[in-house]
Amino acid sequence: MELRLFGEVQLRAAGRPLEVGTPRQRAVLAALAVDAPRPVSVDALVHRLWGEAAPAEARNVVYSHLSRVRRLLATVVHSDGAVHSDGTVPARITRRPAGYVLDIEPDRVDLCRFRRLAGHGQAATLTDDERAGVLREALGLWRGAPLEGLSGEWVEQVRASLSQQRLELTIRWAATELRLGRFGAVTAALPELIDEYPLVEPLESLLMRALHADGRQAEAIDRYAAVRRRLADELGTDPGEDLRELHQALLRGQLPRPRPAEPAPAAPVAAPRAPSRPTTIKPATIKPATIKPAAIEPTAGEPATIEPTADEATAIELAAIELAAGEPVRSTTGEAAPIHQAPTHQAPAQQAPTHQTPNNQTRNHDAPTHRAPTHPAPTHPMPTHDAPTHPMPAQLPPELAGFTGRGAELRRLDDLLADASTGGAAILAIDGTTGIGKTVLAVHWAHRIAARFPDGQLYVNLRGFDPTATPVAPSEAVRGFLDALGVPPQRMPLDLETQAGRYRSLLSGRRVLVLLDNARDAEQVRPLLPGAPGCLVVVTTRQQPTGLVIAEGARPLTLGLMSPAEARELLARRIGADRVAAEPVSVDEIVASCAGLPLALAIVAARAAVHPQFSLAALAGELRQARGGLDAFAGEGDRATDARAAFSWSYRQLRPGTARLFRLMGLHPGPDIAARAAASLAGTSPGQARRDLAELAAAHLVAEHVPGRYARHDLLRAYASELAATHDPQPDRQAALRRILDCYLHTAHRAAALLNQHRHPIALTAAAPSVSLDELTSARQASAWLETEYANLLAGIRLAATAGLSTHAWQLAWTLTTFFDRRGRWHDWVAAQRTALDAVRGHCDVLGQAHAHRGLALAYFRLGRHDDARDHDEQALALFGDLDDQVGRAHTHLHLAWVHERYGDHQRALEHARQSLALHRTTGDRPGQANALNALGWFHTRRGDHQSALAYCQQALELFRSLDNRIGQAATWDSLGLARHHLGQHAQSDTCYQRALELFREAADRYNEARTLINLGESYQAANSPEAADQTWRQALDILEQLGHPDAAELRDRLHAPAP
Repeated sequence: MELRLFGEVQLRAAGRPLEVGTPRQRAVLAALAVDAPRPVSVDALVHRLWGEAAPAEARNVVYSHLSRVRRLLATVVHSDGAVHSDGTVPARITRRPAGYVLDIEPDRVDLCRFRRLAGHGQAATLTDDERAGVLREALGLWRGAPLEGLSGEWVEQVRASLSQQRLELTIRWAATELRLGRFGAVTAALPELIDEYPLVEPLESLLMRALHADGRQAEAIDRYAAVRRRLADELGTDPGEDLRELHQALLRGQLPRPRPAEPAPAAPVAAPRAPSRPTTIKPATIKPATIKPAAIEPTAGEPATIEPTADEATAIELAAIELAAGEPVRSTTGEAAPIHQAPTHQAPAQQAPTHQTPNNQTRNHDAPTHRAPTHPAPTHPMPTHDAPTHPMPAQLPPELAGFTGRGAELRRLDDLLADASTGGAAILAIDGTTGIGKTVLAVHWAHRIAARFPDGQLYVNLRGFDPTATPVAPSEAVRGFLDALGVPPQRMPLDLETQAGRYRSLLSGRRVLVLLDNARDAEQVRPLLPGAPGCLVVVTTRQQPTGLVIAEGARPLTLGLMSPAEARELLARRIGADRVAAEPVSVDEIVASCAGLPLALAIVAARAAVHPQFSLAALAGELRQARGGLDAFAGEGDRATDARAAFSWSYRQLRPGTARLFRLMGLHPGPDIAARAAASLAGTSPGQARRDLAELAAAHLVAEHVPGRYARHDLLRAYASELAATHDPQPDRQAALRRILDCYLHTAHRAAALLNQHRHPIALTAAAPSVSLDELTSARQASAWLETEYANLLAGIRLAATAGLSTHAWQLAWTLTTFFDRRGRWHDWVAAQRTALDAVRGHCDVLGQAHAHRGLALAYFRLGRHDDARDHDEQALALFGDLDDQVGRAHTHLHLAWVHERYGDHQRALEHARQSLALHRTTGDRPGQANALNALGWFHTRRGDHQSALAYCQQALELFRSLDNRIGQAATWDSLGLARHHLGQHAQSDTCYQRALELFREAADRYNEARTLINLGESYQAANSPEAADQTWRQALDILEQLGHPDAAELRDRLHAPAP
């Protein structure tokens, strides 16, 4: 039996196609087959079948289809005589904890064979002849567009991804054939693919080279003329510099013609059979990527080779990765381009008009940019990227100085990597007990092999067994990886499945090392696994990785205790060989007491090194006498595996106040702590906290990982938490939690006021007298403090919610609003507000619910989820009404106005804006009045009532001037410019826009500067100044690209559109 996914989805037996059933049944089979042998959850199946339009009974329908497909497979297997001699079958659907799996022999699925061959074709050990054969076989499996006859968003994504992989493989195959001198195969195969992708310059470059090498010089030159016309007609651009240089080399006869080799095998890119129904691939554009001419210098008597250049490799890789991810594809010159290339049977997407947005408080703010670190050169043959156009993360933690032992394990890891399957990313799982040294070994080995993965290293501590914090959610981890890979916050996918798909797309074609530390289980790991060959995943976990081994093909390495010889070597490296040699009996007792546990050995060694006057015999005696310890380190029947005793050595030496701070730090929710926060936690002065922290650092109970900030190992946090539960009464622990949350809330509130001094404040409960607050006096200081404490602030919201301090939860989420918005961290904003909303609902806090609903509305609006924004705004409006909170109602009405403006309902927008203005006048809120007046002016312009717009905006401008609100003035000048533009008063419009630009630049508001430049360009265009418009829009495009903002794609389309 055979399952085909290229072309129409077919299940075949005895060489004949079988009836699979309804389109939905074929879709279920395809949805499982595309991910085989990985499990697919029922929710994912529902999404793949219906997208966002799933009916209420969708899950039941999926179960029904699964049952039918399962019976169909059983019938086919038995009728085809495919049951193996041991009773197993080659294909069946099984249920796993993570979902349903199509358990099928990979070579019975054409897509699995395609992926296996594609991965094998990248092997460095292949000769060019072998590589060409492997790639030719893979491409020969393409019988037509994948999943033909099925439809839906997921199907289109699969088609686009596989079509792009086919394109990449074809380019690699053609380059290999050229190196072999088989020019005829290339000239026969590429024209048909170019007909499908007429704007892909690497294809044209390869075809021109092949035609030239085959003696068809005139045809090669004609190809350039044809592609130049296509680019001009479709994109309004010329060919890239490298293609132009290739053309000039051909015209001048400067490109040598190599000798042909043996006749090539049949070309792999056959014409796909005509589909029974139109098959569409999502619009995708590959900006003509440039390729420099390869030097062809034939050696006498040998066929010349055409080596791909570094630019060629970059262009190929970007075309592969970014087309699949839906990202802008950049040429090797760094110029970005929109993605709208499609096969020619599909009409190109129409250009959408630029949506004008006013410069007001609902605008996006600056988004972070990413800079790629440098990496060591690879030690094996890999493409060399002259100018990488994607970030290359380098997230590995530093190696432990003085790493010793583990020679056998390192060799085993090397062997496992060499034996890893080429069908997908290699996965190695290191498991073992707490403190066994999994992370130390993984980090050390990762640094050793990092050069073999030149596209970077990703790292995350998943905190799977953190005793006081929840494990890192897969969605949080994958968002961190997407950020490291250059995905701006504004383009971050909303759901985990789409996030994981984007992550796998970005890693496709790259060689990246991924270290997933401290994983809880396979479910936490699966969304973080790359989907294509070339990457390596290293997982460390305290649990046996059975699920990863069975379902994902992970190669396990169970890390055992150190041998006595390795333990002695560790002690010798830490405290000196002479000291170890002087007391061999005591050393043997210490080694036995530590039972080969690296963590315990390291703690003993540290104590001995810090106190050289202590004899090893005394330390051995302490080990004998100390009983009790962390349960995770307790041995089964072994008397000397108690790590709590080791921790207690340092703890018992602490002064009482320092010991108390250490215990209370076990309650702290975040990754690290500063001195003032520690002072608040303990209720002491900052000076005393610094002295206590210095003592803890000297005892290695905390580490000052950056100046003034202290972190501790998870095991030390667990030990501290246990001590607090034992020594500190519950009222004292609750008071400590309230103090640390007071510290974060009140300092963050001060920072938020410095960032946006015109925002209407909320009333905070006074902080406890013993709380220490950071002294912040400028917006720059405020922004830096919020960035540094960001992880602690998010953790503080979660801690407040779980500790019953719901007021702290919603007020801290409210306080971070400006920071969330300006940094583009809208997903975190949603998560924080949802946590706050859940907390206040449980305590019947109506005011907190109102603010949490409004905060969610603001965040959802930024993410483009306007229905959700409207729903939460309306709930907030009702709750503020119940409270008779006129300020809250006024702000919510104004935000509802902007939501309705996005719907195109300008009448409703005006109604809400008028209500907002009336309420702001009632409360005397002058900044609110000015914002509402500016909004009314904007909405009147959108309705065509430009004179009324001018009147409202003039009132807003006067108010903003009286308040010295320069950002508000800038937004109003922009609104005035729009109104003057529509009145045909272009000179006055330009003056307004220029004034707005001055103020936005003064405030370093880059996004709103770009939006005003776009509006100014439209004014220039309307005044018949196309050159000025083009120049202005290019300035805006530069800013938007620097910000990584999605508006850049729309503006780029406008710049590349043919002139009317």
